[in-house]
Amino acid sequence: MPQQLKLELQETQETSVYLKRLPPEVAIDLWQVLKEMIRLSSTKRLLSDQELASIQRSVATKSTVVWLIKRGEENCGLFLTSLQNCPITSEQTLLLHGLYGLSYLENTIWTIGLETLQEYCQERGIGKMVAYSNHPAVLRRLEGIGADTSYRRVELPVSTKENKDEDK
Repeated sequence: MPQQLKLELQETQETSVYLKRLPPEVAIDLWQVLKEMIRLSSTKRLLSDQELASIQRSVATKSTVVWLIKRGEENCGLFLTSLQNCPITSEQTLLLHGLYGLSYLENTIWTIGLETLQEYCQERGIGKMVAYSNHPAVLRRLEGIGADTSYRRVELPVSTKENKDEDK
């Protein structure tokens, strides 16, 4: 299983852009830096320390994979992924949890990253990739490379006794 999948970005001068799959022990060693990138990748709200600790455990136990977006030796951003198995169809899906760029990343870099993840999925017989976003620019980028963005994630709040008491 390759630790690094590499695709080339052609510009006026050739620049190597690729995703590097971090082994869990390396991701944990780099955790202080990675957790700030992960915290910033959350567009809905800031992640709590408890949520970040949960992500760290998930990385340590190999349930979540950290992929660094590299341009030469420069770290440009990251993807977080995990495998999900549908209990009904047994279909495997690669869930993209977080996408983060340290600075603006042009479409070609995101495309190379997603193509690398597609190659990773093809090598392992994974049927599709899924990501959740409500960010218009992200949705446009994904549509631009052929993603179906017509599905909607629906979140229904669950009322608890405490919530009901607060409403009174």
